[in-house]
Amino acid sequence: MKHLWFSVGVLTVMALVLSWNGSHLVKLSNPLCEEISLASQAARVGEWENAAQHTANAQTRWEENTGYLRFVQCHANLEKVSVLFEESKAFLACQETGSYLAINAQLLGAIKELSELETSLIYRVPGQPKPQRETLPGRKTKTKTR
Repeated sequence: MKHLWFSVGVLTVMALVLSWNGSHLVKLSNPLCEEISLASQAARVGEWENAAQHTANAQTRWEENTGYLRFVQCHANLEKVSVLFEESKAFLACQETGSYLAINAQLLGAIKELSELETSLIYRVPGQPKPQRETLPGRKTKTKTR
C-alpha cells in the first residue's frame, strides 16, 4: 500500500510541475507577443524608432529567459525564435515594412507555439484524440478530430 501512495504522490508532483511550467510559459510568452505586436503596429505607420524599441524590448526579455527555456523546451524551437529575432532586426534596419511584418508574424507564431505545446499537454483530456489542424488552400484553418 505504501508503494501505491508513493506512486500517487510522485504523479501528483509531476502533474503540478507540468501545470506550473505551462502557466509560466504562458506568462513569459504573452509579454513577448505584446511587444512584437506593438512593434508591428509601429512599423505599419512608419514609426521605426518605436518599432526598434519594442523589438529590442522583446529580444531582451527573450534572452533573459533562454536559460530557463533551454531546460524545459526543445533547443531547435528556441533557436528558431532566436534566428527570427535576428531576421526581424535586419529587416527593421532596412525599414522594409512588408518583410518586417512577415517575420514578426512568424516570430509571433513561433513564440505562441512554445507555450501552446505545453498547455495542450496539460489540458488535453486523456483518452480523447488530439485535435489536428487542417489547412485548405484559400480557406481559413479549421480544427478537426481524428
